[in-house]
Amino acid sequence: KNALLLALSNKHLKTASLLIKSGIPVNTPDLKKNTPLMSATAQGNLELTRFLLKKGADVNARNFFEKTALMAAASEGHIKIAKLLLREQSRLDFRDRYGWTAWIYAAEKKQLSMVKFLSKKEFDNERNLFYAVSHGHLKVVNILLDLRVNTEIHDPQGWTPLMWAANNGHSEIVELLLKGGANINGSPVKNRNDSGWTPLMLAAGGRHIDTVKTLINKGADLGAQDKDKWTALTWAALKGHPDIVSLLADKGARIDVRGSDGATPLIWAASQGHENVVQALLIKGSNVKLKDLHGKTALAHAILQGHFSTAKTLIKHGADINQDLLYASQRGYSKMVVFLLEENAEIDHLTAQNETPLALASQGKHWETARILMEHGADPALKNSQGQTPLMSAVMTGEVRLVNIMLHHPTFGRQTSELNTTDFIGNTPLMISAVHGYLEIVKLLLELGAKVEKRNRWKESALILAASKGFREIAELLIQYGADISAEDANKKTALLRAAQNGHLFVVEMLLSQGANLHANAFDMSGEGGTPLIQAARNGHAEVLLGLLSAGAVINDLDLMFHHSALMVAALNGHGKSAGLLLDAGADPMLKDSSGRSALLLAATNNHLSVIIQLLNAGQKGDQKDSNGNGIWHLMAMSDVEKEDNESIYGSGQKEESASRIMHELVSRGVLLDTLNSAGETALMIAVKRGKVKILKNLLELGASPDVQTPDGESALTLAEASGNNELVKLLR
Repeated sequence: KNALLLALSNKHLKTASLLIKSGIPVNTPDLKKNTPLMSATAQGNLELTRFLLKKGADVNARNFFEKTALMAAASEGHIKIAKLLLREQSRLDFRDRYGWTAWIYAAEKKQLSMVKFLSKKEFDNERNLFYAVSHGHLKVVNILLDLRVNTEIHDPQGWTPLMWAANNGHSEIVELLLKGGANINGSPVKNRNDSGWTPLMLAAGGRHIDTVKTLINKGADLGAQDKDKWTALTWAALKGHPDIVSLLADKGARIDVRGSDGATPLIWAASQGHENVVQALLIKGSNVKLKDLHGKTALAHAILQGHFSTAKTLIKHGADINQDLLYASQRGYSKMVVFLLEENAEIDHLTAQNETPLALASQGKHWETARILMEHGADPALKNSQGQTPLMSAVMTGEVRLVNIMLHHPTFGRQTSELNTTDFIGNTPLMISAVHGYLEIVKLLLELGAKVEKRNRWKESALILAASKGFREIAELLIQYGADISAEDANKKTALLRAAQNGHLFVVEMLLSQGANLHANAFDMSGEGGTPLIQAARNGHAEVLLGLLSAGAVINDLDLMFHHSALMVAALNGHGKSAGLLLDAGADPMLKDSSGRSALLLAATNNHLSVIIQLLNAGQKGDQKDSNGNGIWHLMAMSDVEKEDNESIYGSGQKEESASRIMHELVSRGVLLDTLNSAGETALMIAVKRGKVKILKNLLELGASPDVQTPDGESALTLAEASGNNELVKLLR
């Protein structure tokens, strides 16, 4: 320290005055950057302070802690010195290293006169109000309210002074702010990350029961909800305050109010293990069976969080342990399952769909939960509303480990009868695994003695199902275990027919190598019958067609229902590539079905124009007619297929530019537009009768005559007029 500072620190004021008069520097600080002015103000020496200022002392100098002379004066309550410093432009807004201003020093040191003086000079009293409220300075708050500081201001997070007072449990300040006009339920702040919290919520969550009482007595809204739809009661329950929970309930707060996630106060209390709160809520009538939006009850939450004492309390008050066992099993909560079983939950309790806990665990692939349930005696033979057992549910998941546990568990009898139990449509576990392609499960079931020839409602065997889905290895394994390769389903289709129908070449080849009947011909009332070759052609499976032809399939065999050949069904369904392969292999395009229609006419019935051209290119004539005298144009007019097939006739995969181009080609090849069928109708007349505007326009564009008459003297125009269809009449005139 220099001489001046030594004199001041030892309160040798006369010596200090002599040193100043002698010209010693007045702004020289000590090692902590304290100046003579700071020392004089702290000691309350007004004359010395005035003398130093007159000699040029820096009024806003800051020491090592960023503290100023004004802060020192405020801390000690030296109002006259503070006035002097402010006249000399001392800064009220300066903050020290800890964020304190001169005003805060005065407030913290309870220098109320200084607080009042500085508050009148302050420009940031709203901020000061937040400080005083949050730190519990009742008298300071009173001073600020006397100065009419706004009580409805918001800090950056949207809180008001009242919210801070409630949050910190300053009941007297809460009451003071309310008298000063503060909004008891908080002022909503938009676009400010507003939580929606009210002072009551903050007090309840902070366990400030006196503050809660004050707010309730002053009319706070007990039902107010924050952005998550939580109330003060929800917050008190979550935080574990039974006294406040009871108080709020007694004052009329809704006990089972739900948050945005569907959880009630009871659920939140249970999830945190607040047993006293749980008891308080149950005493007040909280519904123990309510669930949140995730299906979890208070009991489920308590158990999952390990709050077993709380869980037992809930059970004593009527929690549905059976429903929660179903929930826990479905989600694989093994520890919860064990706890509930120990609490005597019904192990085979059923859902509305007759699902048991074991079935739900199986469906969820929860092998450990399933094992626990079986060890506790769960019945693996019980069926759900679809007739499925837990084993079937396990099989449908494809989880080998789960199925293995069930099959090899001591409580599961592996008698043939259990392995071959069927659901309501007749499927066994083996059939279910076969149709889903679960090879390892199929192996497991076969090794344990599952019957390979069981049939479902549609007379499908495991082999037929596997073949229809293309699972070659499973189909081959089933044959090794004695599956009948010639077995037929309800539509007389064998495994080979189903495989060909669905385009599974590898399965087709395997079945043929095992001796499947290449010439089997299914009689299907729906029109989906025929030989394997016809099945493949109907669905456009070109590679399967080639394989079957190579194996010796008879190319011109007909189905037993409509007498369709492979070429006919390919043409009927617009499969140009398949039709081309069949033509190249020698298929007879002149064969006719039971309606007298050839492949060419069948292509016309579904508007497959490119296939028509393909057949014409193969030498077919365009004037063919069916047994009713209908030609190409008649059948196209009758077609329910509005959109013409634009597939390239050259088989390159390219698309024709327009359908009318192919139609023009038909006309140029001599396919007459105005021929009459056996009923004396032209294609144009049929289009009119059926209201087919698009084909009507095409026919007129191509040159069809609207004047041709039936034997009864009707023309396309008169038919249109009789129908009342003005659009058609306008087109024909």
